[in-house]
Amino acid sequence: MSDNTPETIILAIKEMMHRKKYNQAQMAKIFGMHESQLSRWLNGKHRPNTGTVELLAVKLSQLEGILDEMAEKDSQAPALTPPMTPLVQE
Repeated sequence: MSDNTPETIILAIKEMMHRKKYNQAQMAKIFGMHESQLSRWLNGKHRPNTGTVELLAVKLSQLEGILDEMAEKDSQAPALTPPMTPLVQE
């Protein structure tokens, strides 16, 4: 994220929430903040200060990296196959 303004960070948070189907409580927990504070930012009632914007940008970048790694590992995992033996022995 090269344009770290409050508006771009809030937009990025909203996009992440939409893409990953996270709710405000989940995102607030990820950021280590109160849900009410995040809600005020998302609703435009308050804006994060410059220092907070920078921290949020770092956290979002880290989160994207972790989620990308998890998706990559999931795509490389072997498919689970059902057992070939019957569950009930005759």
